[in-house]
Amino acid sequence: MRICILTQPLKVNYGGILQAYALQATLRKLGHQVWTEDRLEDTATLKRSLYLRIKNFLYILIKKRKCIIKNKTAYRAFTYQFINSHIRLTAISQSHTKEMFSQYGFEAYIVGSDQVWRPVYSPFLYNYFLDFTKNDSVKRISYAASFGSDEWEFTPEDTVYCASLLKKFDAVSVREKTAVQLCKTYFGVDAVHTLDPTLLLTKEDYLSLIPKKSIRNCPKYCMAYFLDVNTDKYNIIRDISEHLQCKGKTITISPTPPPKAWDFIKNHYYLSVENWLNQFNQASFVITDSFHGCVFALLFNKPFVAIDSKRRGSARFQSILGLFDLQDRLINSYDDFLRKKTELLTPIDYNHVNAVLAIKRAESISFLKSALAPSI
Repeated sequence: MRICILTQPLKVNYGGILQAYALQATLRKLGHQVWTEDRLEDTATLKRSLYLRIKNFLYILIKKRKCIIKNKTAYRAFTYQFINSHIRLTAISQSHTKEMFSQYGFEAYIVGSDQVWRPVYSPFLYNYFLDFTKNDSVKRISYAASFGSDEWEFTPEDTVYCASLLKKFDAVSVREKTAVQLCKTYFGVDAVHTLDPTLLLTKEDYLSLIPKKSIRNCPKYCMAYFLDVNTDKYNIIRDISEHLQCKGKTITISPTPPPKAWDFIKNHYYLSVENWLNQFNQASFVITDSFHGCVFALLFNKPFVAIDSKRRGSARFQSILGLFDLQDRLINSYDDFLRKKTELLTPIDYNHVNAVLAIKRAESISFLKSALAPSI
């Protein structure tokens, strides 16, 4: 089938880029022709991005901090290079009515993954419920779509309209277990819990992306991958690095970190997607406040600590860690880390994790096969 995936705009988010890559790769293995919408960021998102850039610039200017523009440009170049090399995109989508899709003859649309159903991240929410396909004879599917939160964030009006759209879907799957109940309660729709697309691929699939010359023995180090930086997280890196006698590394997802982050980032790395993956592959321990940071620590069978981010959505962490009985790996502060330090530094039973993952991966791929099977 000719399939179009709708997800959040692909820019500089490692996890967002790799979930889009993984879903395309999986669908191609199943024999389909696949494109991902090259979506422009929504106006509200662009306004917030501009606001943050101005705020950061003023902070740097006033504090006379040196802004390494060259490295930031390289960061964007790295992520865009991966997108252009590994993800098949449509022409740039500039209209919410999607007239340009007619040239592709799509037979199915898949919404997901990432937080496509979180209003704060999707200002034009109805597109992610395929409002533009109302009169089309196509398959409508959500795969591991995420609300990001276990609290309901839709307005009453959006709830009613999105429910009417979702009831036209051929198959609905969500990324978090809590989302299954949200779909039932607010949309009156039965949803299936499936894996984030990144988990549909294996460690070996990701290793094939890493240049062989990069995969070599290196000194023992501790990888810290953060979306947000604060004193608590810096203290956790320090303590774990000292305990394991590792060299700490801090990586932030944003080429323009929050202003005060500059006080904590001693080594700020701008990595290609492939080298970012290799950091997980080579790390002795992973500390992260990112959902996809947890995912890749699990895929590469690394000991890790996950730091909760309520603002970005706690439900995602609880769901993925609960699947593998690793809820105790989630902490919310430095004090919490100190209370759990002994158990957090205990090895993880990856035989159990890998066995559960294999079963859930097979179920998730089976969902996709069934959802895309020809109608009788």
